[in-house]
Order: sequence, then C-alpha cells, then structure tokens
Amino acid sequence: MDVKDHAEPDDQSDIDDDKSVIFNPPEEILDCSLDSRSDAGSSSSQLGFLDDDDGFLEPDYSAPDEAAHVPSGGDGRSVDDNLPEIIIQLQNQLLKGYTLPSCPDMAPLQHTLSRAEMLSLRHYLAWTESHGTVKAYNAHAKVLSEATREEILSLYKVRQLAQDLTGLQSSFVDMCPKSCMAFTGDSQSHSTCSYSYNGKDCNEPHYRPQQGSRAKPKPRATMLYMPIIPIIQAYYANAEISHEMCHRDECLKQTLNVLAEGAGVKKSEFANSDNHIRHYDKLGLFKNKRDTALAISTDGAQLTMKKQSNMWLLIVVLLNLPPEMCYRANNVIIPLAIPGPSAPGNIESFIYPLFEEMAMASVGMWTWASGKVNVTREH
Repeated sequence: MDVKDHAEPDDQSDIDDDKSVIFNPPEEILDCSLDSRSDAGSSSSQLGFLDDDDGFLEPDYSAPDEAAHVPSGGDGRSVDDNLPEIIIQLQNQLLKGYTLPSCPDMAPLQHTLSRAEMLSLRHYLAWTESHGTVKAYNAHAKVLSEATREEILSLYKVRQLAQDLTGLQSSFVDMCPKSCMAFTGDSQSHSTCSYSYNGKDCNEPHYRPQQGSRAKPKPRATMLYMPIIPIIQAYYANAEISHEMCHRDECLKQTLNVLAEGAGVKKSEFANSDNHIRHYDKLGLFKNKRDTALAISTDGAQLTMKKQSNMWLLIVVLLNLPPEMCYRANNVIIPLAIPGPSAPGNIESFIYPLFEEMAMASVGMWTWASGKVNVTREH
C-alpha cells in the first residue's frame, strides 16, 4: 500500500486508531531496513538476499523425498495416507483452493529508506517500547525534527510504512457483541449470532442498522487479527535468528541418531519429545529442517485488579527456537485478543483465521532465508 495515495487523517483519527490497532513489530524485523540502506549491496546481505558470482539468486528446492506433508494437488511426497481423514477434510476446507505458487527466481524489490523515514521508524520503535501516548509521539517528533532538520512522519504514516516493510497487515474479524462467536467460516454470511447456550440461541444482529439502501453494512463488534506467517518469515530473514530457528531439526536429528544406537534420551523439550518423534516417523511430518512447529494456548486475561477477566488472549510459541529463547516475551506471538464482555462461546470461530494460515503453511510458502543463497519452502 502506498501511503502517499491516501489522505492523512487528523489527530483525532490518530487517537481513535491508537485505541483499536495493536502494532508492535519486533525490532529485529525492521533492523534490516534501518541499518542497511546506504547501498544496495549491504541492504541485500542483511536481508538474506545474497548475490552469487553471476548476480543471480540460486533457489534451494526441496527434494521430493525430503518435502514435508502436502495435501492432494501439491508437489513433494504426500503423506495423506498417514493423516486421519477428518484432518484432510478440514485442511481442504480451510485451503479454499490455495496451492503452492511457483518458486520465485529473484529477490523481492526493496524500498530504499530516506533519512527522514529511518529517523521516523526509530522514533516509532522507541515510542512503542515505552508505551507512549499519541500526544507524546507528536511532541517528541517535533523535538526530533528540530534537532535533525528532517520531517518526522506522523503516527499514521509511519505505521503504514512499517506495515509495508514488514508485511504485517492486520485485519478485523466480525464478531458477536456478546463475545459468543466470530462470523468466520460457514458463519461469515450469517445476519445474526447462531451460538446456542443451554438450548437458547443468542440471535444478536451481526450488523448495525443501515443508514441508507446503498450504505455498506457495518459490524456491531470486531476483533483485531495479526497474521503470524509474515512474522515467521521475518525470523528466517534475520541473519542472527535464522540459525536458531533450525534448533528443532538439529535436536531431532541428534535424538534419532542416539535412539538408533540403542541409547536412552532425556526428554527435555518438544524437539526431542516422543510426540515429535512420532510426528516424524509415523506421520511423515517435519522432513524439512525449516518446517515450523507451533504451540498454541489461550486463556482469560485480567486487565485490571478490580475487574473480572474480560479478554481472552491467544498465544503462539515458536518451538523451532531453543527453549531458552522461545518463551521470552519478545519471541511470543499474540495474533489476537478476544474482547469481552463475556468469555468466548465458540472459541474455534475466533481462531479460524489462524487455522486458515496454518492450512496454507501445511501446503508450503516460499520464504527467503538469511545466511546463504537460497529461497526455501516453509511448512
């Protein structure tokens, strides 16, 4: 999205936007853009788009016998026979016709940041980490602008710039005002809430009353969703963290080698657990070293001491990382927060966007990996 094509909202719109949008990308995602824009060579090396001697990128294709699970119609070794039929049916329903695109033969175009944009992004990161107000952002931006003689982007514009650079584009999911369910999947087109509790249907209207015959229906309540695939791709594009994301595979191979020799293994994490070994041996999963394992959990969150829990958080942990890293706050992903006033009724409907992402990831997505000349296929 080119922010120059859109009118900038006034300060009040910024304030309203700040209340409804959660956007705090890890600093390492932006470091590639902030620290490496002086010349094309340095920027491409930090992002993992390394040129070979001939000036071309060499794709790293997965061999057919090494590819992880792909449903019918995908390439690579299929393991459909090993998966329960209900899983395959759910997967096909979530995919909505998605297939693995052709492997890209060149690095994506990179946006060259101006000095004003770099200063604006650094200011934005400092502001988000300090949990500042919109007033504080504008006040500090004015001081920074006077000191550097550069125009610091408004909060609206710098957010758009950060979204364009990282690919982290949030979306809103319609939901019942009473937190019963989200209007996703088969319920997406429903005009009323169909959730039933103790034999009684909710029947809360999906949309607000229309102001005119041509007016677009507006949902009465929404939930913010942040996709996790761009975040995982950013981890692989980072030179330092990309190697750490292969910890799961390295630990699994070490465990399999020890077991093959008849020795015992102390099970200390997911990477060397019985479940992971079963995934590998029985289901044919995790054959590629960059296949990503996730742990998903959810629970109510009490935001204030004098009020009962009125929000449910979904937490995603990257099990590819070493255990001393994966549970750190800056590596834990929170893709959604289900607002109150009540606990969610059909929680699966709220998590449905994540299920759709996971279904596409099971087929595979091309991801540029840092550290060597390759573009790798992620699952």
